[in-house]
Amino acid sequence: MPIPVTCSCGHAVNAPSQYAGKRVKCPSCGNPLDIPAVEAGLHGLMDEAGISEHPKCPSCNADLKSPDAVICIECGYNLESGKQVKGIKKKQEGHAGVVDELLAKAEEALEDTAVKAEGGYGNKQQEWMLMAIMLAVAAGIILLSLPNGYSFEPTVAFPFFKRAVVSLGVLYVPFLAVVLVGSSHAVNLTDGLDGLAIGATLVAAATYAIFTYVAGNSVVAGYLQVPYVRGVGEVSVFCGALVGASLGFLWFNSHPAEVFMGDVGSLAIGGAIGMVAILSKQEVVLLLVGGLFVIEALSVIIQVGYFKATGGKRVFRMAPLHHHFELSGWAEPKIIVRFWILSIMFALMGLGTLKLR
Repeated sequence: MPIPVTCSCGHAVNAPSQYAGKRVKCPSCGNPLDIPAVEAGLHGLMDEAGISEHPKCPSCNADLKSPDAVICIECGYNLESGKQVKGIKKKQEGHAGVVDELLAKAEEALEDTAVKAEGGYGNKQQEWMLMAIMLAVAAGIILLSLPNGYSFEPTVAFPFFKRAVVSLGVLYVPFLAVVLVGSSHAVNLTDGLDGLAIGATLVAAATYAIFTYVAGNSVVAGYLQVPYVRGVGEVSVFCGALVGASLGFLWFNSHPAEVFMGDVGSLAIGGAIGMVAILSKQEVVLLLVGGLFVIEALSVIIQVGYFKATGGKRVFRMAPLHHHFELSGWAEPKIIVRFWILSIMFALMGLGTLKLR
């Protein structure tokens, strides 16, 4: 829980609880700022004394919701008879336990990052990346743990080839993490001009509405020789909803923008597009359909890499790429419309992979 502290300069800081009793620098004036120790209070004193507000199960040590509880819902232990109730299994370990741990760590990283960003200390970018990777790995484990009726194969299909399908096994989880984190941050980098990112999102979502419908129809998937994924046709409804939401947002985000997407919107939209590509088994095609996002991300990678390698020289006037053209004298509406045209061309190229095999 954040600890509110006010510096002598008047700047208020919400410090994370792990900084209790420590000294940090004020993000405003730079003077030392002592974070007071957390007051124990009634609950803290109870915890130190080993007293729980709720009684605990003697079998799994979980909190019982009521003092009058007879059966623990976590493990099925009967407190009266002292026996395990049949039909109620102990909390599952394995994949489910790993996913719970990853999600808990991601939630902790999210809360800690938000507090650090407000307080002015900590590396926000690295922690955001770590949180995104943990969430992506958790999503991969969940997909590979689906029941047999909806089993998700850890395979990757390559466009332009009829039977080029590679099974990655356990390596599919890091591959999935790369796709999700990469697509999420690529859309985030594209969101720099009014309507640019949401217009390209609209095109990509409409394209994947077709891909998901094809992949979810066994007859069409067999005819076009693309991987059939049971139930993924329903995701086309989500893609259609994303197209409609993009149109509504674009109405107010077009130049000059009245509302803005921000990191929350762009990162989430990029992750959603990446997940749709994974579910439809068209991960590699995402490089084509989202070609504009790829170019924007590559421009940043090239700029940063070249800048560090040459000691300060640049390839572009500014990265991402749309800012390069902006500094070259192009009007903002011209850049936006031309980049939309590029996104449509890339989407058509992606759709062409359905037939060109």
